[in-house]
Amino acid sequence: MSRSKNSIDVSDLSDKDIKIVQEFVKILRVRTRKELSLKSQDERIVFATRESDIIGSLTREEIYDYL
Repeated sequence: MSRSKNSIDVSDLSDKDIKIVQEFVKILRVRTRKELSLKSQDERIVFATRESDIIGSLTREEIYDYL
């Protein structure tokens, strides 16, 4: 059976179960919007990098102590 991406067959479900499915879809949409929003924010952040002789990682405290 072929179904459209925008429809779900709930004909054999009770009204209570249909409400549950509707609420679940609302939750998924909110989560998707949040993820897309965070993803677009992440794409805008560009940090500068520099070549250095440091091997390993530095903590923020180590960097500020050096300055």
